[in-house]
Amino acid sequence: MAAMRLSLCISLYAVVLTPVLCSTPARDKAIGPWSGGVTEDSAIVKALLTKGGSDAVLALESGLGRSVAARTDDAGVVAFPLQGLKPNTVYKYTIKETGNNSLLEGAFRTFPINGKAASFQFAFGSCTVTGSTSTVFETIQATLPLFFINTGDLHYEDIAVNDPKRFREALTRVFSSPTQSALFRSVPLVYIWDDHDYGPNDSDANAPGRSAARSVYQEFIPHYPLAAGSGDVPIYQSFQVGRALFLITDLRSERTPASHPDGAEKSMMGKVQKDWFKRQLLDAKKSSAVIFFVSSVPWIGQPSGGDSWSAYPTERAEIANFVKEHGIKNLIILAGDAHMLAADDGSNSDYADGGGARIPVLHAGPLDRGYSLKGGPYSEGVYLAKKGEGCFGFVEVEDRREQGVTVIYSGRNLRGETKLRLTLNLPSQ
Repeated sequence: MAAMRLSLCISLYAVVLTPVLCSTPARDKAIGPWSGGVTEDSAIVKALLTKGGSDAVLALESGLGRSVAARTDDAGVVAFPLQGLKPNTVYKYTIKETGNNSLLEGAFRTFPINGKAASFQFAFGSCTVTGSTSTVFETIQATLPLFFINTGDLHYEDIAVNDPKRFREALTRVFSSPTQSALFRSVPLVYIWDDHDYGPNDSDANAPGRSAARSVYQEFIPHYPLAAGSGDVPIYQSFQVGRALFLITDLRSERTPASHPDGAEKSMMGKVQKDWFKRQLLDAKKSSAVIFFVSSVPWIGQPSGGDSWSAYPTERAEIANFVKEHGIKNLIILAGDAHMLAADDGSNSDYADGGGARIPVLHAGPLDRGYSLKGGPYSEGVYLAKKGEGCFGFVEVEDRREQGVTVIYSGRNLRGETKLRLTLNLPSQ
């Protein structure tokens, strides 16, 4: 295949590690690649090579020819930030490690132009056995999504020590899976953790591995700029596709323990992230036709204990009241954690004082776990996967400019069969 001559602005990616740093032993073969952080004109490609500190070259392919060199970190991760790309364009690429004749191949599509009406489709889901080889990932790939959002529990290692090596090993198992790696080679990954891939079950800001989880996320995952900066910080972020804004929230590493008494100080997000979230909503009201709020835990449910927004009813009401006060009518929640397909048109999700904040909620899971029913009720009902039946959500965004946006959700199983469906017509903002 011919190399591509494209004028790219490339800079080495800054990898942030914890003070405890140890080199990873050499592997028999390279792993990956996978892409993420995609925009209308940029992307980040990463891979895990056979040894740390080695050189590698990424070649974009099309007929014109350009190669980009980078060096792995001590853990063997190599990162290629690519800029100056064309919108809505498929880019194929290869990565070659110095001294290794094997080639890693991958592809991604850049996003439509920000702020312009554009229709697209994406997939999302959560809850995956560590290193799962389920065919659900092949089914997701076959839907040809623009990107795939993992809404939490990418693995189930429940790591309870501040050891970067443990988190690296878990992610290495994920990216080594033949079905998952095939998906991530062709579809950009957007990923936010939940409890089992951030720490032990029901983890919060007190998780012992918090700093290691944060650093290894930044090392392995090609992400959007973190609003909190880099280093030992929460990993909330946002990105734009056409006139659609995606708000990716970190509901673990800043969370007050669920066991604390409810009140104004008890928070799922933490004050700084919540202030950022509100600013994003206000800005998006002026510039975005639809806003997707990615919540790694269920939104709907009566106030109670447990591991969902139901254990934080004061903060949930605060957010709902903010949405109501500012007339935000185009917000949709993509929720994780629950091992089920479920959808609500807003009938059961309004927690504003006196009502007025009907926010549709879409659930998709489990990708490869047993079923569980959480929260509700849901206007469109619930589908609980049978044993071995992975499930995911598929979303079509149809932007009709002045006529508004239609969002079509279908909850599907690993055979591609639709089990739940909900169509949402959002007015033009």
